[in-house]
Amino acid sequence: MTAERDLDFRLAAWLDERAASVVPEDLLARSLARVATVRQRPGWLVGGASVGKPVTLGRSAVPAWVVAIAIAVAAVAVLAIGTNLLTNVIVIEPSPTGGPTGAPASQLEPTTSPPTPGPLGGGLILAHTFARFGDPGPFEVVAIDAGTGQTTLLGKLPGEAVTGNSGPYTFERSADRARVVVFDRALQEPTAAAEPIGFASAVDLGRDCCPNEPMEWPELSPDGNRVAAVHADKFDNPIEIVVVDLTGHVLNRLPIPAAMNWSGPLAWAPDGRTLLMPGCRPCNKAETPTQKQTAHHDHLYLIPVDGSPWQEMLDVNNGGFSAQWSPDGTRLAVERFVCARGSFMPRCDPIEGTSDLNVLALADGVESPLGRTPGITGAAWSPDGTRIGYGDITGAYVVDVATANKTRLADDQSFGVHWSPDGQWLIVDRSNGDNFDQYAIWIVRADASQLHQLVTGYAGATW
Repeated sequence: MTAERDLDFRLAAWLDERAASVVPEDLLARSLARVATVRQRPGWLVGGASVGKPVTLGRSAVPAWVVAIAIAVAAVAVLAIGTNLLTNVIVIEPSPTGGPTGAPASQLEPTTSPPTPGPLGGGLILAHTFARFGDPGPFEVVAIDAGTGQTTLLGKLPGEAVTGNSGPYTFERSADRARVVVFDRALQEPTAAAEPIGFASAVDLGRDCCPNEPMEWPELSPDGNRVAAVHADKFDNPIEIVVVDLTGHVLNRLPIPAAMNWSGPLAWAPDGRTLLMPGCRPCNKAETPTQKQTAHHDHLYLIPVDGSPWQEMLDVNNGGFSAQWSPDGTRLAVERFVCARGSFMPRCDPIEGTSDLNVLALADGVESPLGRTPGITGAAWSPDGTRIGYGDITGAYVVDVATANKTRLADDQSFGVHWSPDGQWLIVDRSNGDNFDQYAIWIVRADASQLHQLVTGYAGATW
C-alpha cells in the first residue's frame, strides 16, 4: 500500500499547487467533485470547503478512503472528469474514399486484389500525448499501429490552461466505426493525415435547450448522429436528459423523475431507442460526512427516447450501479457495489464495500453472477457478445459470459479495457507498478498472451 499512500500525498500536493495557480476556481471544485468511475464525492472537498471556492489540502486533510479515488483519478476515472461537464463535441468523419482511420492518404489500403492485411486488431488506435496527471498540454493526437507502435500525427488538442481539465481527453466511436467524437474541443493544426478522417467543428450541446448550463455525461448514439446528455442546474441536481443532433438542435427532452438529485453515466441501446442510467430515489441529503445521513437507494433505469415511461430494472440500498448493453441489446453487464457497514452513499469507498459483476437478461429479468470484482471499473463487452473485459484493484480480466470462467490479463491495479474491432486484442488501462504518474498504452491478446507496453506517454486510447 506504500505506492497508494505516495499517490495520495502527491495528489494532495498537486491540488495545493493548482488551486492557487492556473485552474479556475469554479472549474477545480466542479471537476474534483465528480469522480465518475466510483461516483463518489471526496470527503476532503465537501467536508471543509464549499463548491466554487479553492481547496487547500495538506497530508492530514486527506482521509484514508480517498486513496482509491486518487488512483482512479490518476487513470481512467479522470477521463470521465473531462467529459462530465462539457458543452461541445467534435465530430470526426471518415473520407468517402475509406482506408484505415488516421492513416495518411499515402497509406490508404489499395482496392485491388489481393487485399493488403489490415492493422493488428482490425483497426488503428486513437490516443493523444499525455505525460502525467495534471499534464498542462497541449497534446498531439495520433493514430497508432498496434502491430508496430508507429504513430501518425493527426493534429493537436489544447491543454489544461485552456480547458481547465487535468486529465486526458476521451474518444468515442459510433457502432459502425464510421464516426468518432472528441469531447470538448476542436482539433487544432490538422495534418494531411487527418484529412481522410474529416474532423469537423465543435457543436454546442446546450445551444437550443440551456446555454451556459451544465451538460453532464454526454454520450454518442450508436448511429453517430445524436448525443444524449444530462442537463443540470447545479451539481447532482439533474433536470432532464436532452438528446440533440450534431448541430446542437434539440430532438428530445426527457424529464428526470421527482426526488432524483444524483444520476450516473448514460448508455445507448444498440438500436438507439433506449437509454440506460442509474440514479437514486431517495438520495442521501447530507452534504458532508459529519451531517446526519439519510436513506440512499439506487436504481437502474431503462429510458425510452420517445418519452415513454421510465422502467426500473434493478435497485440497491446504500450502493450503486454501472451497466453496459450487450452488442445485441438483449443483456446488460451490471457492476454493482454496496457500501461497507458504517459508510454511506454517495461518499463511501466501493473498495471497502463489496462489488460484483452480473449479466442481466432483459427478456426475463434474471441475473447471472460472474463473480466478486473488488473495485471494478470499465466493464466492456467483446464485439461478439460472448465475453466481458474489466479492471479491478487486482488486475485486468476477461470473463466468459456462458461459463463465468475468468482469465487474468494483467496484474496490478487496472482501470478497464477496450476491445479491438476483431475481438482478439484488448487495450488495458493499468498502473505501472509504483509509477502512477507514467501513462502508457498496454495491449494483450484475449487469451492473456503477449501482454506488452505498446507506447509510453500517451493516454485516452481507444481501438
